[in-house]
Amino acid sequence: MRIVRTVGQRRVTAVVVGVLCVVALAGCGTLKAGSAAIVGEEQLTQADVTDVTEELDAELAEAGVESSVPANEVPLYIVATWVDATLVESLAADEGVSVTPGELDDAIAGFDEEVRRQLIAERALPPSQFERAVQAFLLQQKLATQLAPDADPEGQSAAVRVAMAETAERLGVSVNPRFGSWNPSIPGVEPRAEDRLSSIDVTIEEPAAPLAPAVP
Repeated sequence: MRIVRTVGQRRVTAVVVGVLCVVALAGCGTLKAGSAAIVGEEQLTQADVTDVTEELDAELAEAGVESSVPANEVPLYIVATWVDATLVESLAADEGVSVTPGELDDAIAGFDEEVRRQLIAERALPPSQFERAVQAFLLQQKLATQLAPDADPEGQSAAVRVAMAETAERLGVSVNPRFGSWNPSIPGVEPRAEDRLSSIDVTIEEPAAPLAPAVP
């Protein structure tokens, strides 16, 4: 399975931690057979998505937890965050921004087992994808301060989104429609219409009786 890139001498793996913004493009190029997504010369195959999905299922079973990500949206998470990580890395290379091995190790050490289990269940982020996810997050933080050093956090995030959109346009991004769609007006990879409908088809029931107040 090839969804990795190498930064320095470190092997880093795919998908990005929650807050990384996925950049949308209006047009998509021609996909190679078997592709889930393509960014420039980088390719995520449908087999890659299957491998990550199977790893997620195994990790959830071993941890004895249920995923909060609807099953039909797991491929969306995998594809969207892979695209995002690839764009972040390309933009960082253009801007001369990097993460040292020590910075990456320190950041990874800050995640205990409970947090990692939450990332598996809530962000569809299995262990094989964790290191690249953290690296991409650190790169985005550095890009934010470099691209807009005098802006507030919102302005810095906006600057990164604009720069990533320009990077995406330069490289070219294609996504297989079975894994979602690009939204050009609200940056992000969105579920297909049928997936979105099924993911919100839930019933909220009122409790039979008011809850008793907590005892001080």
